[in-house]
Amino acid sequence: MTTQRIVINRPDSVIAVGAYAIDSLSPIEDPSSPTAPPAVCAAPRPWAVWTALSVGIGSYSRRGGTLVVMQIDSVPGGQVISGHFTFTAQRVDLYTDPLGVLSITGSFVAPLVPSNTVCR
Repeated sequence: MTTQRIVINRPDSVIAVGAYAIDSLSPIEDPSSPTAPPAVCAAPRPWAVWTALSVGIGSYSRRGGTLVVMQIDSVPGGQVISGHFTFTAQRVDLYTDPLGVLSITGSFVAPLVPSNTVCR
């Protein structure tokens, strides 16, 4: 089984049920790059990154994806959010090759965690 990690970042908080667009991310905007602009803290638009950790495949989102928040519920100690997402991604190692296109879909249930991080 391949361990996968998905990061979907939005320029504003997801605070309501609904559909939210996922836009593109390029290698020069990759938030893990030391020369990248602050795409995580001050994202200019919503983007996603998919990584298959155990096989070392990574990809950047292309325009046209969607994050759908189906439900926000209160639970002891806070809130949880659930929904699904779908987006087209381009493999990092095949970024200019049309054969490097991936279709990423999934569902999630995750805690809503408050943050007091100040972006600079």
